[in-house]
Amino acid sequence: MNAARSLLLATALALLAAACGSSGGAPSKAELARGKKVFVSAGCGNCHSLSAAGTNGIVGGPLDGSKLKKEFVEQRVRFGGGGMPGFEKKLSSGDIAAVAAFVADATR
Repeated sequence: MNAARSLLLATALALLAAACGSSGGAPSKAELARGKKVFVSAGCGNCHSLSAAGTNGIVGGPLDGSKLKKEFVEQRVRFGGGGMPGFEKKLSSGDIAAVAAFVADATR
């Protein structure tokens, strides 16, 4: 009975994670497109160069090839740091997640 309960719990947690979009899988093309749009419209390219966005800012340095993790980018965009301002009050959580997914994907 313990094994059956564990299996049921594991299945329920997996379904919950999938429903919340936290499966950890690759971002969709729509999310990447949204992230690119946010990157450009929020002015990220004024400071950062990123070929996937067609930008060539120099203040924040080049992002190409930096292999940034989505979680790192999300925190940096949200709260700032290292000379970068935070965008938590300027961008929605969805926009921050999308731009983080785009930057992480583009810098691999």
